[in-house]
Amino acid sequence: MGDGSMDEGYEWLKRIADEMNGDLARGAAPDPKRLTVRQLLQRFGYQKRGDWINNHIRNGLEKFRLRTDQDFAIAWLDSPVVIELDSPRTPRPSDPTRRVGALDAANRKPVSVSPDSVLNEATTKMRMNGYSRLPVMRNERDVSGMVTWESIGARMALDVECAHVRDCMEPAEVIPGDTRLFDAIRKVSEHGYVLVRNGDRIVTGIVTATDLSGLFRQLAGPFLFIGEIEGHLRNLIHGKFTIEQLQAASGEEREIEGSADLTFGGYRRLLENKANWERLKLGIDRREFIARLDSVRRIRNEVMHFNPDGLDEDQRREVRNVARFFDQLARMTAGGRPAEPGAVRAGTSAAPGRNSAPPGVETRPAPPRGSASSKPRRGPVRVVILGKERESRNAMEATVHVLRELAERDSHFLERFSRHKHAKGGRRRYIARTPEELYPHREDFREQSAELSDGWLVATNMSNDVKSKILRMAAEVAGLTFGKDVVVEF
Repeated sequence: MGDGSMDEGYEWLKRIADEMNGDLARGAAPDPKRLTVRQLLQRFGYQKRGDWINNHIRNGLEKFRLRTDQDFAIAWLDSPVVIELDSPRTPRPSDPTRRVGALDAANRKPVSVSPDSVLNEATTKMRMNGYSRLPVMRNERDVSGMVTWESIGARMALDVECAHVRDCMEPAEVIPGDTRLFDAIRKVSEHGYVLVRNGDRIVTGIVTATDLSGLFRQLAGPFLFIGEIEGHLRNLIHGKFTIEQLQAASGEEREIEGSADLTFGGYRRLLENKANWERLKLGIDRREFIARLDSVRRIRNEVMHFNPDGLDEDQRREVRNVARFFDQLARMTAGGRPAEPGAVRAGTSAAPGRNSAPPGVETRPAPPRGSASSKPRRGPVRVVILGKERESRNAMEATVHVLRELAERDSHFLERFSRHKHAKGGRRRYIARTPEELYPHREDFREQSAELSDGWLVATNMSNDVKSKILRMAAEVAGLTFGKDVVVEF
């Protein structure tokens, strides 16, 4: 931070560290800071976790020699976390193991029934809630068993009287919340459920096969779509480039043996090159293609690192749309019919037809010769920030408005945005303190900027693709969801 400033989250950590170190200097025991994971994120202006956000907080803790008693990046969002001094004499690295107690279902108080209740009470609760089982409990710690449709049916089949719940229950499967997630999955697979107990022996929730199925769909769906996209990318470039070209695009020292060795970043670097792109003869807009590829790459990082907060609906939709696009592109090229000319635009869909674009994208006629394919849209642009709606005259004005509004809500927003790992394109920055930083190699462009706040400038010579990228980053840095909390339609 060139001007010596630090964001509010770091200032807060510094105060905590100063207070604890002051206690030590006076010979007193430091008073640890207790809060929830959600409150920790809010101290930094965030609502959900992600790789960049987690690393930003971790770096702050490390900077001020602090640590948390558990890994906030994988714990349940509302679980308590303790911030304490990180003493080299008492090292205690946080546990990176995924635990069942981090699941939402493990933290929802279960509907239960007393063993002395009449059976009709249990069956009514099960039918009204759509449950196949209920825990039988005398209080929040004392588990007597589990009553299920199966346990009831088994006794009725044997003409065993079931007047009360205790007559029809079976032993319950109870595990501690710090059980490894994979071990819990095995238990759920065997018994159909597990009750989860916290460190105070309180039953905090029930995890069922249905819960795990939902979690699997949430995580495996994007995972499978991303695998499809990677497969289509390999097929797309297979046999069209030399090993030397692939090696140059990889950006790695290890030897590349073929297209399958490239990462998402490697595919992007390969196809950013105009000459390489033209080898594919796809007839679609290169910049939009690369922008969508980069978007999927960032989502892939969240999926591969098992973000416990999951992907938001915009991210899931983005992965689905790009996977559909590649699937239809593959069908068209396999059938000997080239892709329709025109640019690809995010967030729209067209009805399937002979001249339609793949689902999730829209084809536009190729621009006349001499015109720019990414020419900014003219006309009103709808902008909504946290429910507050307005119209901007064009896409650039909308982008400037969003950045100014977010900066007004958080005085350190622009500083944090400038440190985002994707906050520049090539050698130029999207926002900076001086025109020279915005356009280091184009002196003739240096008047093309707009003032944001507190001396920050944003470049105005950019395509709509880049504006869209900036808006998505801005929402992420502000801890908001693009497409929900921040909506910009251009």
